[in-house]
Amino acid sequence: MKKTLKIKNIKNILIEDSFENTKQDLQLENLEKLNSAADIYMNAEDVVIINDLEKNNAQKLVFYEVDFGKKIQIFLAGNSNSKRLAIQILNNTEDSSRIKIFILNSDYEHAKNIVMEIYHLYEAKNAMNYLLECTRAIDVQRFFMKK
Repeated sequence: MKKTLKIKNIKNILIEDSFENTKQDLQLENLEKLNSAADIYMNAEDVVIINDLEKNNAQKLVFYEVDFGKKIQIFLAGNSNSKRLAIQILNNTEDSSRIKIFILNSDYEHAKNIVMEIYHLYEAKNAMNYLLECTRAIDVQRFFMKK
């Protein structure tokens, strides 16, 4: 029993250290501002997320997809009456691990800046690997918190 506890503690230390080193060079100001624990979904269905996002919107959201590769997908809804971001981590199978990010934003320039930050996140393989390994929403939220 004690060995298991030590191994878990070591794993947590390595994850936290990896997390700090991974994020140092990334500029994710817009993602940090829009990040909310309530909008982080672990292995949830798209329909659940979209229903949650549409609850406070005056109209049905229309999403446009931006694809950077098989590990990350972005869904933009420019017809939203609010600025909001939802992050979906799908990592319950090795074959199809990926991140989906839903952006609600009617401000084109701001949405473009968010997409650019996501692209930099995508290019930072360590950051992507860290996020894909997360099993709890709090770990994803911590990644996007300001230092």
